[in-house]
Amino acid sequence: RSPAGWTEQSLASLPGLAYVRADGADPLDLLSTCERVVDQVRTERRPALLHLRTVRFMGHAGSDAEIAYRSERDITSDYARDPILATAAALARAGREPCELLDAYEHSRRLVMDTARRLAATRTRLGSTAEG
Repeated sequence: RSPAGWTEQSLASLPGLAYVRADGADPLDLLSTCERVVDQVRTERRPALLHLRTVRFMGHAGSDAEIAYRSERDITSDYARDPILATAAALARAGREPCELLDAYEHSRRLVMDTARRLAATRTRLGSTAEG
């Protein structure tokens, strides 16, 4: 783990970059913060960095077993900060039905995959790194 506050201090000290921190587990606050940052970037014509406080599930990579270095209690306590679960809960509170949401996610997934396949089929593959 990084020392407490290290990431925030490092990012906030980057010159010429507006630094904004947001809670990735609060989707409504995050949406509001994103809208504010986008407006700020467009108005001031300078970049911003949006630093989200969130959790990462499943370790760094497929071969990284989190249970090897984190307790089961620590892992399961992260579910309270899961941005996907928080978003689902916010949508449910807004009256969206789970089946409706799953259908929308599936439609988006299908659209992204179809687009990726179509683009991949039209690209010429490089024969060597020198061609890149």
